[in-house]
Amino acid sequence: MRRIATALLLSWVALVATAACSDPLSVTDGVLRVNPQPPGLNIMNASAQPVHLFIADRNTLALLDWAPCAGPSCPSLPGGASVLRPCSEIVGCTADSREAVVYWWRSVPDGAGAFRPDSIRQLIARFK
Repeated sequence: MRRIATALLLSWVALVATAACSDPLSVTDGVLRVNPQPPGLNIMNASAQPVHLFIADRNTLALLDWAPCAGPSCPSLPGGASVLRPCSEIVGCTADSREAVVYWWRSVPDGAGAFRPDSIRQLIARFK
């Protein structure tokens, strides 16, 4: 019994040590992983399904009126792929930007022959 407890404790310590050594600016929700990579953000889709993205400077969001695009004609990040979005492709991003909000969703049929977003999720990513 003591060996099992020791093995569990060592496994837990290894897990905590690994987490502590990961990039502190990296954020993930299990589907997307966002890492700062000058001059922008590297976004990886860890799922098998494509996702749609909208990325904006956090301080610019109050000024925006946007709607998600859904369907096969909308740009998407394929499953298992990653993309570098430079600041020039992030809405409102400037050299002084500190955070961006990465919105993402999947397209689902709406029952009338078109598509709609399933639900819109967000991650807040730091540039520096």
